[in-house]
Amino acid sequence: MVRLRGRYLERPAMEGDSNIINLIVDTFKEILSDKTCGPTTHAELIGTYWKLVDIQGEVVRTPEGMKEAHIILASEESRAHGNAGCNNFFGQFQVKDDSLTFSAMGSTMMACPEGMDTEQAFLTALGSSKRYRISGLFLELLDEDDTLLARLEAIYL
Repeated sequence: MVRLRGRYLERPAMEGDSNIINLIVDTFKEILSDKTCGPTTHAELIGTYWKLVDIQGEVVRTPEGMKEAHIILASEESRAHGNAGCNNFFGQFQVKDDSLTFSAMGSTMMACPEGMDTEQAFLTALGSSKRYRISGLFLELLDEDDTLLARLEAIYL
């Protein structure tokens, strides 16, 4: 943990029609090596828009004009739906304690000029998911050996 004095600066992103928020440090005060900055609240697994931010250790970038890869787990009938980077997908999920698995997955079948590699990796990660972990605003999908498959961020609209 560090203590500092600073401010947030919001600027338009270089790509897309979103803004990026940066922390500008005016004064660095101290390092508190015996303290941590753990999240104070955790996002809910069900009913949250989870944006894919990392797949197999690679940062996910949404190509211009494409939908961002995401998933929403709906409590009604344990339905999962979202977009994998090009195509919409849907299916079922099962959750118990820290286990999370997906089944009966299907998707539309469009071909896109970009994003197909992200789509394939995301759908493969969903199919391999056995466990999950939520820390703050981040959801991690893990396989049976606790290998990180994908990392998603809760986005509140």
